Amino acid sequence: MPESARNKGLLRAEQHHILLATTPVNYQLKRSAKRRSIGLQISGQGLVVSAPPAVSHIYIEALLKTKAGWILSKLQRWQTEAGNLEQVDLSAIDWLGQPKKLLIHTGPTRVTDDAIWLACKAGEETRALGKFMQAAAMQYFSARIEQLKPSISIRPISLHLSHAKTRWGSCSSAGAIRLNWRLMQAPPAVIDYVLIHELAHLRELNHSDRFWQIVASVCPNYKHHRQFLRQNGARYFAW
Repeated sequence: MPESARNKGLLRAEQHHILLATTPVNYQLKRSAKRRSIGLQISGQGLVVSAPPAVSHIYIEALLKTKAGWILSKLQRWQTEAGNLEQVDLSAIDWLGQPKKLLIHTGPTRVTDDAIWLACKAGEETRALGKFMQAAAMQYFSARIEQLKPSISIRPISLHLSHAKTRWGSCSSAGAIRLNWRLMQAPPAVIDYVLIHELAHLRELNHSDRFWQIVASVCPNYKHHRQFLRQNGARYFAW
């Protein structure tokens, strides 16, 4: 491997093809240890996909299929006219269960139907996203606890954000709850399950049958949500 490639953290480059809306498309997949998101580049040379090493090929191709219209439109444009290189960073995360692109712009950071617009410099997307997600998480968790409080008849003494890399929440005997800000990637119903789980610990600081009865009384599908987190946790904790 050339020294320049090593310096940039490039692990390997592979040629692939995929069927997008009945149209065959060739693309180059570049793996880089320095990547924290999936990126697309479309130019006169075709489609280049850049991705972190841990993101599976199945996930990448599923994401490409969701962007089939955008990809085919840009490829067609390059075939008919000259233009400048266009790059869109596609996040390997979700926002409240919905996949989002990460786009940099000069306005305030905000969330739209298909993107998170970050007010930051190129290369600072991860830091900016983390900061934005933490602020949004505190507001979202606080609001949901207030809405769930009547159902479980209890509220925490204090709420804090957790930066843990292996657990979604915790509750102390003093009534303090910590919730992982990375939960903002999960669907709302799954987030509610974690909130209910920790609120239930304020009444039963254990995982006894009584505890799970409390959880089930407010969240009957808790087993489904718990399994969802087990299946998607590694992806969510990657941020």
